[in-house]
Amino acid sequence: MVNHNVPLAVADHFIPLMKECFKDSDVAQIYGAARTKTTCIINRAIAPYLHDELVKKMRNKPYTLSTDGSNDTGREKMNPLTLKLFDVDRVEHMFLDNPTVHGCPCHIVHNNARAAGTHYIELSDFDLEDMVVDI
Repeated sequence: MVNHNVPLAVADHFIPLMKECFKDSDVAQIYGAARTKTTCIINRAIAPYLHDELVKKMRNKPYTLSTDGSNDTGREKMNPLTLKLFDVDRVEHMFLDNPTVHGCPCHIVHNNARAAGTHYIELSDFDLEDMVVDI
């Protein structure tokens, strides 16, 4: 589901569909994972593993972080944080987070930079301040 960017609410309808499509399958008839269980599987089992793998790649390969603010909806602005990882055979694009920032335009820029920096440090264990102090 995540791989194809399908909403998790689809899981509520997916299980009855599978039971209908595979009437002769005992597994399909007893399987049950609607939105709640599917969300738990993704967030508690798959996501931590993929996060660790991403951090390992980021420590050994060049990458860039970027953000692009959404349209303003009042005083709230969403700022998706994406990663471009350069591997030997390909370039991978990944969505990391979508922090919501509140305030005037100056505060939005500051909060966005702070959030991006915090996520950068968390994902890479690389502290930019330590490098700047050394320079």
